[in-house]
Amino acid sequence: MARPRPTIRRRRVAREVKRLMEAAGRKPSDLAAILECQMPKVYKLLGAKAGFNPSELVRVLTYLKAEEPLLSQLIAWNRESRIRGLVQEHSEAAPEFRRPYIAFEQDATTLQVFENELVHGLLQTEDYARSVISEMAPEMADEEVLRRVRLRMARQQVLTGEEPPSYWVIFRESVLHDAVGGPKVMADQLLKLIDMALLKNVTMQVHPFDAGAHAAMGSPFTILGFPDEDDLDLVYVEDIATSHLLEKPEQLATYTVAFNRLRAAALSPDQTMTLLQQAANEWSTTSEV
Repeated sequence: MARPRPTIRRRRVAREVKRLMEAAGRKPSDLAAILECQMPKVYKLLGAKAGFNPSELVRVLTYLKAEEPLLSQLIAWNRESRIRGLVQEHSEAAPEFRRPYIAFEQDATTLQVFENELVHGLLQTEDYARSVISEMAPEMADEEVLRRVRLRMARQQVLTGEEPPSYWVIFRESVLHDAVGGPKVMADQLLKLIDMALLKNVTMQVHPFDAGAHAAMGSPFTILGFPDEDDLDLVYVEDIATSHLLEKPEQLATYTVAFNRLRAAALSPDQTMTLLQQAANEWSTTSEV
């Protein structure tokens, strides 16, 4: 059974509603009048940042004179888009600006990730995640840190569940040597990376020190791919306080070229595995001293 992808369904509904509006010569303000709401809500609906409730969608589709079989398809997609996901289940733990990405991450069929300072969230151990979250937000209460760690661990299930995405991750060699959480935490983290690298859907590469300057200096990013060719790929970038989902073709092209250049300059998966094992042994030895 195919796993539900509610965020993709919401994007499809928004895309088709916009297409129907264009065909009918209607404006966002017309939808605001039909729904008796303010314009910000309409822009969220059309941007797939919020979902239609069932009655709202029926009113809009009736107004736009949607016909079968599209009418039934959109109603079905909208129903599927309302399935509870990780963001809803961990609503108190998911920062507002990261919620769209978390939802898309669970729906993607391909993830191409570059990290220049940290182990990617889908690969972190609990102790590593706790150390990172605590350091980046030292004022955060212990209970909130715990909620965010639990959310991060829940996100990871996507890599080992049914129909896992193809996950290709590249990270700088410095990630293996920064003492996040101390030697014991790093030793355990490196062992987890080794285990994850053995999964059939995971490809892991280290971008070594001696590769020098690279195509994404100081700029970690993720390219998300989706199963239907009509569901445009996205690029996710973030910093400490904000994040962005980019979907313009020229933006996607820029990051795709960067990822391909990083992949070409990085160590092979076999070489990466050897380096991971060496680093894990070094951290284990240090932790025993």
